[in-house]
Amino acid sequence: LVLYVGAFRKVKGIDILLETARITAKLDGNIRFVLAGPGNPKRFNLHHSSNITCLGQIDPDKIFELYNSCDIFILPSRHEGMPNALIEAMAAGLPVISTRLPTGVSEVNLDGETGRLVDPGDLDGLLEAAAVAAREEGRRSAHGLEQPGQVGDAAGRAKRRDGLIFRALALALVPLLLDMTQSGTACRARKTSLAGGRTAN
Repeated sequence: LVLYVGAFRKVKGIDILLETARITAKLDGNIRFVLAGPGNPKRFNLHHSSNITCLGQIDPDKIFELYNSCDIFILPSRHEGMPNALIEAMAAGLPVISTRLPTGVSEVNLDGETGRLVDPGDLDGLLEAAAVAAREEGRRSAHGLEQPGQVGDAAGRAKRRDGLIFRALALALVPLLLDMTQSGTACRARKTSLAGGRTAN
Protein backbone atom coordinates (compact mmCIF):
# COMPACT_ATOMS: atom_id res chain seq x y z
CA LEU A 1 0.00 0.00 0.00
CA VAL A 2 1.27 3.43 -1.02
CA LEU A 3 -0.07 6.23 1.17
CA TYR A 4 -0.61 9.90 0.41
CA VAL A 5 -1.78 12.28 3.14
CA GLY A 6 -2.64 15.82 2.12
CA ALA A 7 -5.16 18.02 0.35
CA PHE A 8 -6.44 16.99 -3.08
CA ARG A 9 -4.90 19.95 -4.88
CA LYS A 10 -2.74 20.37 -7.97
CA VAL A 11 -0.01 22.14 -5.98
CA LYS A 12 0.25 18.93 -3.97
CA GLY A 13 0.87 16.96 -7.16
CA ILE A 14 -2.39 15.04 -6.89
CA ASP A 15 -2.74 15.03 -10.69
CA ILE A 16 0.64 13.39 -11.26
CA LEU A 17 -0.06 10.98 -8.42
CA LEU A 18 -3.20 9.92 -10.30
CA GLU A 19 -1.17 9.28 -13.45
CA THR A 20 1.36 7.32 -11.41
CA ALA A 21 -1.41 5.13 -10.01
CA ARG A 22 -2.98 4.57 -13.43
CA ILE A 23 0.27 3.47 -15.03
CA THR A 24 1.25 1.39 -11.99
CA ALA A 25 -2.05 -0.50 -12.24
CA LYS A 26 -0.99 -1.74 -15.68
CA LEU A 27 2.50 -2.71 -14.51
CA ASP A 28 1.75 -4.25 -11.13
CA GLY A 29 -1.79 -4.91 -9.99
CA ASN A 30 -0.63 -5.65 -6.45
CA ILE A 31 0.32 -2.03 -5.73
CA ARG A 32 -2.56 0.03 -4.39
CA PHE A 33 -2.74 3.70 -3.43
CA VAL A 34 -4.51 5.06 -0.35
CA LEU A 35 -5.25 8.80 -0.36
CA ALA A 36 -6.31 10.67 2.76
CA GLY A 37 -7.08 14.36 3.09
CA PRO A 38 -9.56 17.12 2.33
CA GLY A 39 -10.86 17.77 -1.16
CA ASN A 40 -13.18 16.36 -3.81
CA PRO A 41 -11.79 13.16 -5.45
CA LYS A 42 -14.11 13.67 -8.43
CA ARG A 43 -12.31 16.88 -9.36
CA PHE A 44 -9.29 14.82 -10.42
CA ASN A 45 -11.25 11.68 -11.40
CA LEU A 46 -9.58 9.79 -8.57
CA HIS A 47 -12.75 7.74 -8.00
CA HIS A 48 -12.39 6.17 -11.46
CA SER A 49 -9.11 4.41 -10.71
CA SER A 50 -9.50 0.83 -9.50
CA ASN A 51 -6.24 0.87 -7.51
CA ILE A 52 -6.97 4.11 -5.62
CA THR A 53 -8.89 4.32 -2.36
CA CYS A 54 -9.88 7.80 -1.17
CA LEU A 55 -10.55 8.02 2.56
CA GLY A 56 -11.23 11.72 2.91
CA GLN A 57 -10.21 13.64 6.03
CA ILE A 58 -8.82 11.35 8.74
CA ASP A 59 -9.36 11.87 12.46
CA PRO A 60 -6.01 12.99 13.96
CA ASP A 61 -6.40 10.32 16.64
CA LYS A 62 -6.41 7.63 13.94
CA ILE A 63 -3.76 8.96 11.57
CA PHE A 64 -0.93 6.82 12.92
CA GLU A 65 -3.07 3.71 12.55
CA LEU A 66 -3.25 4.60 8.88
CA TYR A 67 0.51 5.09 8.57
CA ASN A 68 1.11 1.76 10.29
CA SER A 69 -1.25 -0.03 7.91
CA CYS A 70 0.64 1.11 4.80
CA ASP A 71 4.08 0.29 3.34
CA ILE A 72 5.27 3.41 1.50
CA PHE A 73 4.53 7.13 1.83
CA ILE A 74 4.43 9.40 -1.22
CA LEU A 75 4.33 13.21 -1.40
CA PRO A 76 4.64 14.50 -5.01
CA SER A 77 4.14 18.19 -4.17
CA ARG A 78 5.12 21.02 -6.49
CA HIS A 79 5.56 23.29 -3.47
CA GLU A 80 5.89 22.57 0.25
CA GLY A 81 7.13 24.16 3.43
CA MET A 82 7.79 21.63 6.16
CA PRO A 83 4.96 19.10 5.74
CA ASN A 84 3.71 17.44 8.89
CA ALA A 85 2.68 14.36 6.91
CA LEU A 86 6.27 13.72 5.83
CA ILE A 87 7.52 13.92 9.43
CA GLU A 88 4.67 11.68 10.62
CA ALA A 89 5.40 9.08 7.94
CA MET A 90 9.08 8.98 8.85
CA ALA A 91 8.19 8.74 12.53
CA ALA A 92 6.06 5.71 11.65
CA GLY A 93 9.09 4.16 9.93
CA LEU A 94 7.75 4.30 6.38
CA PRO A 95 10.10 4.70 3.42
CA VAL A 96 9.12 7.97 1.76
CA ILE A 97 9.05 9.32 -1.78
CA SER A 98 8.95 13.10 -2.03
CA THR A 99 9.91 15.85 -4.43
CA ARG A 100 13.21 17.70 -4.59
CA LEU A 101 12.26 21.18 -3.40
CA PRO A 102 14.28 24.19 -2.12
CA THR A 103 12.61 23.86 1.28
CA GLY A 104 12.86 21.59 4.29
CA VAL A 105 11.60 18.52 2.40
CA SER A 106 14.97 17.74 0.83
CA GLU A 107 16.73 18.30 4.15
CA VAL A 108 14.57 15.75 5.93
CA ASN A 109 14.15 13.05 3.29
CA LEU A 110 17.67 12.12 2.23
CA ASP A 111 17.72 10.51 -1.20
CA GLY A 112 18.75 6.86 -0.99
CA GLU A 113 18.83 6.86 2.81
CA THR A 114 15.43 7.68 4.27
CA GLY A 115 13.64 7.45 0.94
CA ARG A 116 13.67 8.73 -2.63
CA LEU A 117 13.64 12.24 -4.09
CA VAL A 118 12.30 13.08 -7.54
CA ASP A 119 11.90 16.37 -9.37
CA PRO A 120 8.44 18.01 -9.18
CA GLY A 121 6.27 16.88 -12.08
CA ASP A 122 8.65 14.07 -13.06
CA LEU A 123 6.22 11.24 -13.83
CA ASP A 124 8.92 8.80 -14.95
CA GLY A 125 10.96 9.51 -11.82
CA LEU A 126 7.94 9.00 -9.60
CA LEU A 127 7.09 5.71 -11.31
CA GLU A 128 10.65 4.46 -10.93
CA ALA A 129 10.86 5.52 -7.28
CA ALA A 130 7.54 3.82 -6.49
CA ALA A 131 8.64 0.62 -8.25
CA VAL A 132 12.00 0.56 -6.42
CA ALA A 133 10.36 1.27 -3.06
CA ALA A 134 7.81 -1.50 -3.66
CA ARG A 135 10.56 -4.01 -4.50
CA GLU A 136 12.57 -3.03 -1.44
CA GLU A 137 9.51 -3.28 0.78
CA GLY A 138 8.82 -6.73 -0.67
CA ARG A 139 12.34 -7.84 0.25
CA ARG A 140 11.91 -6.42 3.76
CA SER A 141 8.68 -8.36 4.17
CA ALA A 142 10.26 -11.57 2.91
CA HIS A 143 13.60 -11.35 4.73
CA GLY A 144 13.03 -9.07 7.70
CA LEU A 145 14.07 -5.45 8.15
CA GLU A 146 17.60 -5.88 6.90
CA GLN A 147 18.30 -5.92 3.17
CA PRO A 148 21.43 -7.24 1.42
CA GLY A 149 23.71 -4.36 0.57
CA GLN A 150 22.10 -1.89 2.92
CA VAL A 151 24.53 0.26 4.85
CA GLY A 152 24.27 0.10 8.64
CA ASP A 153 21.95 -1.81 10.90
CA ALA A 154 18.29 -1.14 11.66
CA ALA A 155 19.08 0.58 14.97
CA GLY A 156 21.58 2.88 13.28
CA ARG A 157 19.11 3.85 10.55
CA ALA A 158 16.38 4.44 13.12
CA LYS A 159 18.70 6.74 15.09
CA ARG A 160 19.57 8.64 11.91
CA ARG A 161 15.88 8.93 11.00
CA ASP A 162 15.01 10.20 14.47
CA GLY A 163 17.75 12.81 14.16
CA LEU A 164 16.31 14.01 10.86
CA ILE A 165 12.83 14.21 12.37
CA PHE A 166 14.19 16.28 15.27
CA ARG A 167 15.93 18.56 12.74
CA ALA A 168 12.67 18.96 10.80
CA LEU A 169 10.78 19.91 13.92
CA ALA A 170 13.49 22.37 14.88
CA LEU A 171 13.42 23.98 11.43
CA ALA A 172 9.65 24.25 11.61
CA LEU A 173 9.80 25.94 15.03
CA VAL A 174 12.47 28.52 14.18
CA PRO A 175 10.14 30.94 12.30
CA LEU A 176 7.59 30.66 15.11
CA LEU A 177 10.19 31.39 17.78
CA LEU A 178 11.58 34.33 15.81
CA ASP A 179 8.10 35.73 15.39
CA MET A 180 7.41 35.35 19.12
CA THR A 181 10.74 37.03 19.94
CA GLN A 182 10.06 39.95 17.59
CA SER A 183 6.52 40.31 18.93
CA GLY A 184 7.83 40.30 22.49
CA THR A 185 10.47 42.92 21.67
CA ALA A 186 7.87 45.14 20.02
CA CYS A 187 5.53 44.72 22.99
CA ARG A 188 8.28 45.67 25.48
CA ALA A 189 9.23 48.69 23.37
CA ARG A 190 5.63 49.82 23.33
CA LYS A 191 5.32 49.43 27.11
CA THR A 192 8.54 51.40 27.59
CA SER A 193 7.23 54.15 25.31
CA LEU A 194 3.93 54.31 27.15
CA ALA A 195 5.70 54.36 30.53
CA GLY A 196 7.95 57.17 29.35
CA GLY A 197 4.92 59.11 28.19
CA ARG A 198 3.20 58.79 31.55
CA THR A 199 6.38 59.93 33.32
CA ALA A 200 6.62 62.98 31.10
CA ASN A 201 3.05 63.89 31.91
